[in-house]
Amino acid sequence: MTAYLITHSSGFTETAEGLVELEQMLPVPGEAQDRLMAGETVTLDSFLGQSEVREVKVGRKSQARMTG
Repeated sequence: MTAYLITHSSGFTETAEGLVELEQMLPVPGEAQDRLMAGETVTLDSFLGQSEVREVKVGRKSQARMTG
């Protein structure tokens, strides 16, 4: 799964799971989307100031099963 790590200018970090969630959190122009998908780190403007965004790969969450 692809996730995006967002580092705000205040030092606060958060993760968006996929491009759709990222776009709900920050305005992402088309050019920035292309650069993100190419693996680049992009700087976006938001109401919190400038934020750096980069793609991170995350593994699937393990699912524990209970037997009984």
